Amino acid sequence: MDTDGRRQAGTAPMNVLFYTVDYKPLSGGIAEHTHQLASYFDRSGDDVIVVAPAMDGSDAFDSEQPFPVYRVPSYPVVGHLLLFAMLLYAVWKHGIDWVYCPMWFPTGAIAVLSSYVLGVKTAIAVHAHEVVYEKTTVRKRLGSRLRHVQATLLEMASVVIAVSSYTKARVVDIGVDPNHVRVVNNGVNPERFETTDTHPVAVRTDGPILLTVARLDPRKGHDTILEALPSLLDSYPSLTYVVAGDGQQRTDLESLAATIGVDDAVEFLGYVPDDDLPSLYNAADVFAMPNRRERTSVEGFGIVFLEANATGTPVVGGRHGGVTDAIVDGETGYLVDPTDPDAVADAIGRLLTDDDLRRSLGEAGRERVMDSYTWDDVGSQLHSILTSGLEQHLTHE
Repeated sequence: MDTDGRRQAGTAPMNVLFYTVDYKPLSGGIAEHTHQLASYFDRSGDDVIVVAPAMDGSDAFDSEQPFPVYRVPSYPVVGHLLLFAMLLYAVWKHGIDWVYCPMWFPTGAIAVLSSYVLGVKTAIAVHAHEVVYEKTTVRKRLGSRLRHVQATLLEMASVVIAVSSYTKARVVDIGVDPNHVRVVNNGVNPERFETTDTHPVAVRTDGPILLTVARLDPRKGHDTILEALPSLLDSYPSLTYVVAGDGQQRTDLESLAATIGVDDAVEFLGYVPDDDLPSLYNAADVFAMPNRRERTSVEGFGIVFLEANATGTPVVGGRHGGVTDAIVDGETGYLVDPTDPDAVADAIGRLLTDDDLRRSLGEAGRERVMDSYTWDDVGSQLHSILTSGLEQHLTHE
């Protein structure tokens, strides 16, 4: 492989290693983020390699990928050493130009600390929760001191990728030069949400459907929606609030619904398989998730808002965190005070009352997703950043 000549040409493919502890077939936002970006780079003609932990189903999944996926056993502590060893092997075998790490630890730290010896460039993605600190307890105060170590490691990376403007601000807060951080939002595959299937919820529900798709976690704001339901039910007595997702808060939320007296209007679906989500989103009249900060837990972006918009469903989210990038207030949905049930009820009520408004915001949301938030759009932005960084590196060699 004529690596030097290929690089000097400036237009030839890059060798990019996606180095992660979260990867398919694992579910979750970071696994999806990493796989979609790796797939885009592969389609763009780059040489893509993935290093990730082994898990149930990974052999079958990897066999379907057009690029090599190297797996390491998931052992505590030893697993990190194996990740390091596999990084060395992949760089040596494939002549890696860039190592992309969707998390700062452990893979980001390993890659950055190794990069000066290996001669590779590193990009570390930051999502938000990992750079939000507080000092309310001794443990938190000790933990916040780690931000100085974290800031040093992020500064050592070739570039830091923040998934939202909010996340970039938090990265800068811990001491990273803002010029070192680039914002690249998350994306979706709109085609995935095009379906003619009818979800069972739509069959058994006569009135409007209000939907939340999220882990049952305090920062997602399910409780605020439950508190907003009595006033909504006064105007829309046939309204059903459908909750897709599971988590430790389920029992508390079910008890809260019963205490408030809205349990008959709430349907907890539990975990919903990915294949069933398109028809569920399409069944909804309004999607709402009034996200808020809970200690150091925040919403870094909010892919679910783009997923709902991809089906033409207008959205209501909390005016906090990276969601201010995911929703254009008054255009694709509404941003509200996530701690105010009345504000949440008002925004949802406006959309339920006005068919034209609901349709207009939903269509605008879908157009925005199609125009700027596909994974191809996101991948193209990251590709430009890495290509530019590589060209600058080679110019100074």
